[in-house]
Amino acid sequence: MSSGDPASPYKLLLNGWVRDRINRLQRLSVVIGLRDQLNATLQEVDSALQVHPTAWGDPLKVLHGLRMVKYRRLIHRLVVHYAVHLDHPLVWLTSVEPVRGSPLWVGEG
Repeated sequence: MSSGDPASPYKLLLNGWVRDRINRLQRLSVVIGLRDQLNATLQEVDSALQVHPTAWGDPLKVLHGLRMVKYRRLIHRLVVHYAVHLDHPLVWLTSVEPVRGSPLWVGEG
């Protein structure tokens, strides 16, 4: 995932924890044979969050003190959480997680 393209209207930001989680999902996708599918999905997420994040996801909550809106989007069995600043063209990617039952989901059961 890129951290901002000068031609994009929004700048995408993510912390080290989210970047590590995405890297872990990419390594797992290689093992189970879903690398190309996951990379295409992540590219779609990256593009959507830099071009039209407020139209792409479902708004969950307005964070008045931070001047942000939290969003969620389900895409190809991944749940993407992010927040968009109300005053500046900034998007924080806060999590990318596979849904339960997805081949990428590693959990109990």
